[in-house]
Parts: sequence; structure tokens; C-alpha cells
Amino acid sequence: EPKAKDLGSSLDVLNRDTTGNGHVSRNIRLALLAAEMVEPYVSIVAVNKLALTDDIVPLVQRAPKSCMDTKAVMVAKNAKEVDIEWTVGGSMTVDETKLWYAKWDEVAGDVDCWTHP
Repeated sequence: EPKAKDLGSSLDVLNRDTTGNGHVSRNIRLALLAAEMVEPYVSIVAVNKLALTDDIVPLVQRAPKSCMDTKAVMVAKNAKEVDIEWTVGGSMTVDETKLWYAKWDEVAGDVDCWTHP
């Protein structure tokens, strides 16, 4: 049976380098990691250095095609390059990522913000 001092505390439970770290906080971090691993996801971080802080917001209701209003970024027609930064979660390793892009009016019937072609 572990000693009470080895169990840890609720102080900064997500950080393993604190005095509150112990068996309980370690197992909470492990459970959160397992829940995240249920499904891989991609989050767009920035477009042309413009930070997108709300790409993934838990428990937010989204209507079909709502991303056309909330997740669209305007890019100048004469832009020769667009810098897009993203991160991947829900996986232990990532072997490869690819980015597909299109104009809304070219994929309006195929993209609905919930699924991809």
C-alpha cells in the first residue's frame, strides 16, 4: 500500500515536475492521454503567421457548413505562397501529414465541415 505522501496532491496535477506529483496525479495524466488517443486530429495553428486560437473548442455546438463562416481565412488572390501551420494530436507517432486545399466554391457540395472527401 502506498504511503499518503506518495499519492500526490491536486496541486498542478498536469505537471509532473511539481511537489504535488504522485501516483494519483500520474494516473490522471495517463487517463487523459488515453482519452486523447481515441481519435487522431489535426488543428490549424496559424495561416500566414495569423494565430488561430480557436480551431478546436471542446463541447461547442457546430452546425453543418458553419466552418464556412467561422473557420475561413481570406488570402489575397495574387498571393504566391500561403504559410499554414498545424499540429497533430491523438496519436503517439505521426509518420506523415499532407495538406489539401481548395476554394469553397470548387468543393461546396463535397465539404460540409464535418467530413472530408
